[in-house]
Amino acid sequence: MKNYKKGLLAAMILSAMSLMAAEDKTIYVTTFADEDGENNNACSLREAIKTAKLDKSYGGCNVGRTLRLDGSAADVIQLEAGEYKLDKELIVESALKIYGKTPLNYASRSPITLLYPTREALKSTISGQGKTRLFNSMASQSSLEIHHLILKDGYAATNTLDKGNGGTFYVAGPLSINTSEIVNSRAAAEGGAIYSVAMNTERNIVIQDSLIQKNQASSYGSVLAMDCQGNLGTTQTNVKINSSSIVKNGSDTTNSIIDFCGYATVEIVNSTIAKNTASTTGHIVRMTNEVNRPLSKFSSLTALSNTIVENTAQSTLFYDNTGFRYFNFNVLAFNQGLSCEYALNQGNPTRAQRVEFSTIRNAIQTTGPSRCVLPELDEDTTSNNLDVSNNIISSLLTNYIEPAIDNRYLGLYYPRDNQTATDLVDIGVSGCIEQDQRGIDRVIGSTLTFDPSAKNTCEIGSVEIRRLTAADITDLQNKSLVELNDFYQENIDDLEEIIADKNTPENELPGLKEELKSYQDLLKYTKQYQKYRAIYINPFILAMPQETLTNDKIQIKALNSENYEVSVKTLGVGKLIGTGNST
Repeated sequence: MKNYKKGLLAAMILSAMSLMAAEDKTIYVTTFADEDGENNNACSLREAIKTAKLDKSYGGCNVGRTLRLDGSAADVIQLEAGEYKLDKELIVESALKIYGKTPLNYASRSPITLLYPTREALKSTISGQGKTRLFNSMASQSSLEIHHLILKDGYAATNTLDKGNGGTFYVAGPLSINTSEIVNSRAAAEGGAIYSVAMNTERNIVIQDSLIQKNQASSYGSVLAMDCQGNLGTTQTNVKINSSSIVKNGSDTTNSIIDFCGYATVEIVNSTIAKNTASTTGHIVRMTNEVNRPLSKFSSLTALSNTIVENTAQSTLFYDNTGFRYFNFNVLAFNQGLSCEYALNQGNPTRAQRVEFSTIRNAIQTTGPSRCVLPELDEDTTSNNLDVSNNIISSLLTNYIEPAIDNRYLGLYYPRDNQTATDLVDIGVSGCIEQDQRGIDRVIGSTLTFDPSAKNTCEIGSVEIRRLTAADITDLQNKSLVELNDFYQENIDDLEEIIADKNTPENELPGLKEELKSYQDLLKYTKQYQKYRAIYINPFILAMPQETLTNDKIQIKALNSENYEVSVKTLGVGKLIGTGNST
C-alpha cells in the first residue's frame, strides 16, 4: 500500500492530470443496461468494448485510444458505482483495461497503515445473473486487465464450443485481476472462475490483492483450470497469485480447486488459501503428470509466505516427481485430509524417485491425518520446518476473519504470539517476503523499542504482526537550514495551490489540508527554535506501530506523541578531538 504523500510531487502530478484530461481517451460507461447499439444516447459496457475494437464510436460511447502501431495498446474503460447485469457474455476483441469506481477514500485514514487513503468496499459490480459467463477472449487472444470490480454470478453452461469451461473468464490471452473479487461463479465442466486456453504464445495470469470465493466447477478447478494438451509444448503459462485470498470455493463433488497442467510456472505469495472443499478423492492444489492431464517436466510451483489451512479434500497439495516445487515460510497444516500427498509409489516419495521439492521454514504436521508428506531428506540434511503436529490451529492462528475494511476486504488469519517454541511469530530468521498480505512492511531485523535484546524477525504465514519498533537512523548529517526552510515553504505553496484548484478531487481535500498544516508547523517551529548547525529529524517516521490481538480483533497503536508520552533527554555535548586536518 502506498502512503498518502504529495509534497513537491503533488503539483507535478496534478499538472500531468490536467494535460491528460485535455486528451482523455478513457471510454466512460454511462448506463447499467446491457445495450448493443440500439441507443445512441448512452454507452453500455458491451458498447464500450466494441468501441475499443472498432476505434470509432459505437452506441453512445466516445472513441478511446486509436493509435495502435502494434495492435497492443489497451483501451481504458471506466465504470460507475452500481451493478451491470449481463444478458450474454462479453467478447473481448482488443486489449482492454476495465476499471470500477475507485474504492480508495482520501478523506479517511487506513485502519491498517493509519495513513491516507483507506481502501473501502468495492463499488462496481458486473453480474452474469447466474445465466452467462462474463468474459471470453478466445478468438482474439487479447489482453484483459480488471481493476476494482466485483465479478459475480458467472455461469458457463455446457455447449459444443467451450464445453462449459470458465464461469467468469474463458481466456486465451493475458489476464490480470487487481483489487477485485470473483464471487459465486460456476462452470458446468472446468474452471469455475477462470479457464485458460493455450494457443501459440506464452501468457500470464495475475491475481493481485483480490478475493476469490464461493466459486464451483463440476469437474476440475473450481477457481482455476487450464487447457492441458496445448500447454504441454513450448507454450508456457505463468500464474502469479499475490496478496489474495482464495476461500470457500468448491464442493464435495469437485475434483480440484486450483488445477495446473501443461507447461505451468506458478508463484503463490502472501496469500490465504482456506476453507475450500473438494471431493473425498479430490485435491485443493493439484499439479501432477497424468495421461489425460499431462504436466511438463519444466513446470514449477513456488509458494512463499502463505497461510494454507482448514481445507477439506483427500489432500490439499497433490504432487509427483514432475517439475519443481519451492515452499518457504508457509503454514501448510490443519486441513481435513493430508496437507501434502505424493501421487506415486503408494504415496512414498523416496530419494530414488528424484522428487524436486525444496522446503524452508514451513509450519507443517509430520504426523496425524493432516500431515504433510515430503520427500526423504539426504543423509546429511536436517529439516528446518516447524513441526506443529502437537498443536491445534486455535493455539497458533485466530479464527478465520471475514473480509472487512481492516483486512483490505480479503479475509485472513492472524498469528497468535504465545512466545513459545512453536509460535509462528518471530521465528528468529530472515528471508521471508518483504511485505505481508495486507501490504505491511515486515521490517525484519529491527530492534524492539522496549526490549533491546529482541529482534523483529519473520513470521510464518501471510500476515505479519507488528510490534512497536523504532528504527535506527544511520545517515544523520548537517544540512543547510536555509534549504530546509525553503523546502517546507515550497511544499506549503504547492499544497495551497492544489487545495485552491477547482479540479482537485473533493475527497482528497481533508488529507491535503492535514499535510499542509504539518508543513506549516514544521516551518513555524523550525524558525522559532532554530539552532546553528542543528540536525533536524522526525523520530517517528520509520517507526512501526504496535499491533495487539484481542480475541480475534487487531488493535493498532502508532508511535506518536498522541498515543504515548514523549520526552526529550539531553545527553550532552560532543567533543572535537585532534588538531588541524586530523580533527
